[in-house]
Amino acid sequence: MHMRKMYFLVLAAAACLTCAVAQPRRLLDPSVERRIDSLINLMTVEEKLAQLNQPAGRYDHATGKMREEDSVLLRAGRVGAYLGVVGAERTRRLQQVAVEQSRL
Repeated sequence: MHMRKMYFLVLAAAACLTCAVAQPRRLLDPSVERRIDSLINLMTVEEKLAQLNQPAGRYDHATGKMREEDSVLLRAGRVGAYLGVVGAERTRRLQQVAVEQSRL
C-alpha cells in the first residue's frame, strides 16, 4: 500500500511539472518583456553578477543620508539590492541614484 501512495505522488508531481513546462504563462505585457530583455542584453557579465550583491543598507543616522560608499556602488552598478532599508524616503533615494546615475 505504501508503494502505491509513493507511485501516485511521483505521477502527480510529474503531471504538474509537465503542465507547468508545456504551457508557460506570460506574466508581463510583451512590451515590458522586450524592454527587460533589451536591458539584460546591454548588461555586461560583471553587471549581471553584481545584481546578486545584496549588502545591508547603511545610513548615517545623524544626517539621514546614505553613506558615500553606497552611493558609489550604486552608480557603478555593483549592487542588486540593499537589505534592511526601512522607509519610503530612504528607498526612494537609493532608487533615484540607481536609475538616474548608473549606466543602465
